[in-house]
Amino acid sequence: MVADSGLESFRDIVRNHNRFLVSPLQWTSRHLDLVGSRFEDVATTTVYTQQDRNTDSRNPTLAATDLIQNDTNKKDQEPCSRPLAQSDAEVLATSIFPETKRDRLIKILVGKHCPFATISKGPSFFFGGRSVHRPEYIMFHHHKESIDHTNNRSPSLLGYVHYTTVNGARYRQFYPCPGPRGATNKVGWSIHRKRLAQTTPEEWTEDPYFVCHLLALAQLQERNLDSSKPITYTLIRSQSRLLVTNALEREYILLYEAKITTELLSALKNWMDATIPIPWPTIQRKKIPYKPYDTFDSRLKTEIGETSPLPSHILSNTSDDVEGVYEHSGKRSYEPEDSGSSKMMRI
Repeated sequence: MVADSGLESFRDIVRNHNRFLVSPLQWTSRHLDLVGSRFEDVATTTVYTQQDRNTDSRNPTLAATDLIQNDTNKKDQEPCSRPLAQSDAEVLATSIFPETKRDRLIKILVGKHCPFATISKGPSFFFGGRSVHRPEYIMFHHHKESIDHTNNRSPSLLGYVHYTTVNGARYRQFYPCPGPRGATNKVGWSIHRKRLAQTTPEEWTEDPYFVCHLLALAQLQERNLDSSKPITYTLIRSQSRLLVTNALEREYILLYEAKITTELLSALKNWMDATIPIPWPTIQRKKIPYKPYDTFDSRLKTEIGETSPLPSHILSNTSDDVEGVYEHSGKRSYEPEDSGSSKMMRI
């Protein structure tokens, strides 16, 4: 994205718009307008018609069929009376429970023969050189043995968030304290409803809060490069990716992608030095159909196809602000760093 000559410098934006410095949960379309960022729909790599998607209801997946067959070598075997087991893709699409959706997505993407090796809590968003907010989401970690040591371009980082956690965090940040002797705080609840309405986007798929996740992933990538052993190239931009599910969306999983320049990352770190307009990314949004369920795994992996990775010593250095890296079989639960109520320091 090319910087618009009519945009203010990032330093002027921070100084002249006193409502700009708020918690990322309170970012609105107005914030994106100020910096010149926007959402843009892009087509998926593979296009499926509605007829293709409907075939899934008539033809069970091979995986589900295997689960109900006692002996596939018996041609005269009577059909099993048990119902077909749901595939991971179908459960991911239809379940209303965030934990179930997360676990099925991890099962699809994490493993020895899958694109990723482990997961962890997602990194924090930094502003002015300090952590100001940590969204509740997870990040996928690449296989070290799959790294191409001959290519020095940075791999894209991938995060995942279920939209119920976004709604919950946004709701909690305005939660009023009880009145005297436990009485209902009517004024507090009135303010709560007003602030919640002001910060909840009209279209959830264009929630500015997703930009926070994408920036946080890019910042982690930059910190890993800065703290790694010297290498013989300059990183021009980071590519961050975020998968998003919603309990009310059963047709698609959404993939957001942003190419974030080091110029922007530097401005977020040292905003006083950002005296010229900074190019902010256009957030590309893909809608990946769940159906046909039997091809969802391969289609999803195609859409999140990784770029050429870095040397392994860089990828292994993710302890900067990403804690609790664990295998999918681990028992550790997600522990958010904050409840979403923290705010950036006002200038």
